[in-house]
Formats: sequence, structure tokens, C-alpha cells
Amino acid sequence: MAFDVLMKVNVLVARGDAFHVNTLDLYSVRARTASILQAAAELKLKDDVILHDLGQVLRKLESL
Repeated sequence: MAFDVLMKVNVLVARGDAFHVNTLDLYSVRARTASILQAAAELKLKDDVILHDLGQVLRKLESL
């Protein structure tokens, strides 16, 4: 028996006047990757900055 586990969240990432808004499943690698790349481009940041921050959000939500 297989179970689909989802952790859908609404995310707003902002830096100065730039922002990125998305709804994504944090357990989906494809969704996370797309959102990270899009947010990094819109905010003019390296994608590893967004990756780190989103990882912290995921770990915090899992602990709750």
C-alpha cells in the first residue's frame, strides 16, 4: 500500500522591492527546484541561498 505525502505551502520570498510568491509541495523535488530557480532569478540571488532558507522552512515544519 502506497501513501502520497504532501506538504503544500504558500511561500512569499522578498528582497527589497522584488518578491516571489508560489504554492508548492515541499516534498516534491521538481516543485522545490523550479521554485528555487525562479525565486533566485527574480530576487537576483544565488540559488543556494534560497535552497538553504527553504530547507530551514521544511525542517521547521517537519518538527511541528
